[in-house]
Amino acid sequence: MHKTSEHDFEIFKEECIYHLREYGFGDFSFFFEHKNQKELGQINAWELGDHNDKNIVLALTKNWDSEPTEYEIRRFAFHEVNEALLDKLCLLAEKRFGVTTDDIEETRHGIIARLQYHFFDQSLKERGLSP
Repeated sequence: MHKTSEHDFEIFKEECIYHLREYGFGDFSFFFEHKNQKELGQINAWELGDHNDKNIVLALTKNWDSEPTEYEIRRFAFHEVNEALLDKLCLLAEKRFGVTTDDIEETRHGIIARLQYHFFDQSLKERGLSP
């Protein structure tokens, strides 16, 4: 078992804040957590958004199965911010159209994978942070 450090957590927060600002979440409050969260399975980071109260919690898990790299930590931060971006849309789809949670999650993660593939590495390069 490998642990993320306080330095890793600072990188995670920095990357989250960068993308939250880029996406225009300036009217939201952000909260960050660095904790053990393996009861959810093999999750290295997670997000919990409340668009009604305009709060977003972004968390980095302390225990990882492999040694975390800076690139992975930044990529997880980008991923979780995109989760926040899609939260309300996914919630409305489930309530309004009766789409299953599994279908929504599959589609949501497909969109996030495309965003990561097309924008994440470019964003790092533009900021002088090579992938």
